[in-house]
Amino acid sequence: MPRRGAATLAVLCLFVIFSSLGLGLVFLTQTSLEIGRAVKTLSVLEILAENGAKQEYEALASLLAGRPFPLPLDEERLEDWRGNPAAHASAILETALGREAASAFEGGWGAHSWSGRSDAVIKGIQDLGPFVRAQCGITILSRGNIEARPAFRSVRLEASLDISAGSVPLSFFPVLLDAGADDGAPVGRPPLPGLTVNPAPGLRHLGRVLEAPAPLIPEWYGPAVEHALDLRLFKPQDLSAARLRQALGLEASPDPVPDGVYLVRSDDGLGGVYVRGDLEELILAVDEDRQILFFRNRDSAYTLSFSPRRGTTEFSGPTGGEAFDALVRPVVIIDGKVASLGGGRLDDSGTPRLSSGEDVPSLLFGVRLTIVSTGPATISSHLIRQGVEWRPGLPYVRESNTELVIFAGGILIGEEAPSRLVLQAQLVSSGAGFSVLGRNRDIHLLGSLQASGISLAGGRLTVDHDPGARADGASVPGPLGTTAPVLVVTSFKPESWSRDENE
Repeated sequence: MPRRGAATLAVLCLFVIFSSLGLGLVFLTQTSLEIGRAVKTLSVLEILAENGAKQEYEALASLLAGRPFPLPLDEERLEDWRGNPAAHASAILETALGREAASAFEGGWGAHSWSGRSDAVIKGIQDLGPFVRAQCGITILSRGNIEARPAFRSVRLEASLDISAGSVPLSFFPVLLDAGADDGAPVGRPPLPGLTVNPAPGLRHLGRVLEAPAPLIPEWYGPAVEHALDLRLFKPQDLSAARLRQALGLEASPDPVPDGVYLVRSDDGLGGVYVRGDLEELILAVDEDRQILFFRNRDSAYTLSFSPRRGTTEFSGPTGGEAFDALVRPVVIIDGKVASLGGGRLDDSGTPRLSSGEDVPSLLFGVRLTIVSTGPATISSHLIRQGVEWRPGLPYVRESNTELVIFAGGILIGEEAPSRLVLQAQLVSSGAGFSVLGRNRDIHLLGSLQASGISLAGGRLTVDHDPGARADGASVPGPLGTTAPVLVVTSFKPESWSRDENE
């Protein structure tokens, strides 16, 4: 006979089992919800901390964009910095930033907030002769908070800041308007309609037209003249007719050097090229592995050809040609003006002719050419470096060891130049500024422009900044620096992003 109450006991057991399972599921659900809330809170806290770090970084970038670079410096102050940079670290940073090196910040909305601080320190200083470069680090620590919540999150953003002070290379400035333009230079001060400046990476704060606080463009490019003629000159007056004749290998005479194109010989081999008198044409062309420079004045034509790969140079003129198992120094000094300067290609007879094609490189890959003209130089065609590709709205530079520097007593864009002109060079005008003679020109410059004034004649000029850092070497002259000491921030960019380990 079965026991009475067995069914009831079984039901009770099942009830207990399922109740336990239900309670367990409720508990797990609540735990999961709490974990989800905690994860969401931590995610929000991390976002808040990141927002704080990003806003402080943008605040620093805006601060630099508002600084009136280049900042003037007196010689005594610069020498103090150079002699004992550690003792003047705070002064260097505060001069560059326009505020103290350490700064606190906070922000947020409602119950959500962030706070933190940024600290700048100098990690090292390089003495580069004419100027010094301070490599600085900026640490931004930011903490995210939610009101009435004990948890928080912190992040660390590391950024680099480079400061250059002294006779700074002019190529550091994308577009610089020199002060004291009382020599007939075109009147063109910011804002300049039609001018667009696209800064190089890390130089967003310089993506504008900069105005010099004092005359900064030198009257002549001394290092280039010395390099071409293999002479040591302290001022332009040192280059007398007798000394110039000696450098050019001409017989001693008090008479001026005759007009012509001269290949300079030096004790170490070949020097640069010296041109006496005006040029009607100066054409740059590339023929396989040779860089060609074609000079034409009123009476004669000269051709210079050199191959860096083979280490050879050829020079020809009215009196014949010569060949050398040595490389010419790629510096051209012109004591006069240039009526037409541009890139070209060889015709069927092997003579360089100006070309209007944008796909025709005129500067051989690896060549770093400097052209100095005491008079104005008129650009009539494209000047394109081999190894540069143009992408929509952005030039792509494969490497930066190809460089063209044009220093002239005025730079003009000729009326015969293409309506859309591509120039890849550093342009420095020491006299009559930068002027466009034709109307409605569309000029694209990869490099930089420094002049006492800019006149676009209703056209457009787009400058994609390429600082063109010049490495040390026997084949190139020293960089063209400012005539007075200045200070400028030459790089500001983020380096790393991480959670704060001290959290």
